[in-house]
Amino acid sequence: YERDGERLSFGPLASTRRACVDTMELEAAYLAALARIDGWEIVESELRLIAGGEPALNFVATGD
Repeated sequence: YERDGERLSFGPLASTRRACVDTMELEAAYLAALARIDGWEIVESELRLIAGGEPALNFVATGD
């Protein structure tokens, strides 16, 4: 990743070519979402990755 203040980007993304039953579409969607990320914010215990001004991926700290 590359961060410049409020701007964040990921690239180029890579994954293994191993086919997993029922998960390839999920992986493709996740990687596509990461490729669109252009910002981030932290709200309480949640990291929000932003694409085009809208939250695209949210990660919540569980305390474990």
